[in-house]
Amino acid sequence: MIPQRATGHTSYATCNGVGGLLWMLRTVGTELVATTDGVSMSPTIAPGTRVRLRWADGHALRSGDVVAFEYNGRLMAHRIVHIGRTRASRHYLLTRGDAMLLHDVPVKLDCVIGIVTAQLIAGNWVALGRVRGRSFRQTLSGILTAVIGGVFELSPPAAARLTRWTARVCAWTATRRATFRLTRASARSAGQWDREW
Repeated sequence: MIPQRATGHTSYATCNGVGGLLWMLRTVGTELVATTDGVSMSPTIAPGTRVRLRWADGHALRSGDVVAFEYNGRLMAHRIVHIGRTRASRHYLLTRGDAMLLHDVPVKLDCVIGIVTAQLIAGNWVALGRVRGRSFRQTLSGILTAVIGGVFELSPPAAARLTRWTARVCAWTATRRATFRLTRASARSAGQWDREW
């Protein structure tokens, strides 16, 4: 999920990008309203939903909070699934969109813009809740996070490499599975075509 447009005192933020948003939240101490894009936080936050961002000190963040952060020059908003505790990892977080199987590469605390506190639903601001229920996908995602979280505690850069490698393997597997399904469907339809003739 990517907050697209922010409102408030945005002239400084517009000129200075994500750094400007961070400066504005820290200095002015206000909340920003942004419109989201993307499906990575579905069903918690639907695409096109307006959300509130509030600045928060890195020490105030908790596992389960939805945070907005800078990643490759873009503003992302995902849920914290693991907070670094060791000397190597204490300045990092692991985050994941609620609809995603894999978590993001480790996020530096100084890239965090703020916490997403509420979303606008039917004209009312509603506080964000925790993820409810446990699907098979969430259980599998939790296992992957636990494994990579162990590496993360020792070395965030190694966890980032492992996360990228896992994403490539998952993408390759999904592609192979889709190709296999297409091949089987083609073979079935070709067999049906032969029988009709």
